[in-house]
Amino acid sequence: MGSCRVISPGVYTSIQDEGRTGVGHLGIPISGALDKNSMYRANLAIGNPSYAAVLEITLNGPTLEFDQKTKLAIEGAEIEIWIDEDMVPNNKPIEIKAGSRLKFGKVLSGVRCYLAIQGGFQGKKIMGSMSMCRFVTEAIRLQKGDLISFGALEKVETKSMIPDKTILEERRIDVLPGPEFDWLSEEDQKSIYAKEFHLKPQSNRSAFLFEGDPLEIDKKRELITSPVFPGIVQCYPNGQLVLLHRDAQRTGGYPRLLIFPEESLDVIAQKRIREKFTLNFENR
Repeated sequence: MGSCRVISPGVYTSIQDEGRTGVGHLGIPISGALDKNSMYRANLAIGNPSYAAVLEITLNGPTLEFDQKTKLAIEGAEIEIWIDEDMVPNNKPIEIKAGSRLKFGKVLSGVRCYLAIQGGFQGKKIMGSMSMCRFVTEAIRLQKGDLISFGALEKVETKSMIPDKTILEERRIDVLPGPEFDWLSEEDQKSIYAKEFHLKPQSNRSAFLFEGDPLEIDKKRELITSPVFPGIVQCYPNGQLVLLHRDAQRTGGYPRLLIFPEESLDVIAQKRIREKFTLNFENR
């Protein structure tokens, strides 16, 4: 076992894994990595199980100091990385020595990258997960001075990964009709796939708020409080859409117009504020 100390935490760095399952009846969010594909790739690169806990790094990243030699991998958004004074690449396993500092700069493309460490990050699990989440864990992000444990270095196969540009560059995001899709006006049902949207600055791990032309829904209908989950797109009374992501609540009362499949949740997690995208209906 080893540990790394947080010298500076970056904009928003948190511990995430696959999240919490089987606790929806308690109103507990699923949580977990917003871009799970990139988390899986980072773990695969250094021989970890896909579900091993990682650091999710948003925009400007942290500086970490290691007390033991270990191996790392970074996947997802392209980001500036240094070990001490030497710049190192994304998408390749990296060896770091005891006493060295790993420093992340700014994200060059995308929004979030994932740092996996051989043996996985270790710590207290709550309801089967280490994922940081408001109202569930004591902290929702790393703070200066935090000490994070990680597993022992083992002799396992590591591999360089081919950069997955699809997630970073995709502008058409696949969606499915939701339970209340037919509440949309006939015109919007036909044209929604041609509309452009972008994310509002208020977006967070719970909800991605869309900005675009207001949609027209049948306001005569009323929806009782119903189950929701990550991937549900609700429509507010003002005609604007909100996508529920990993830290979302488990019930809601707004029409559920669309559903984002898992792969689409990964894609939108890498979209910057005001970066334009359109919706692609898989069954259209």
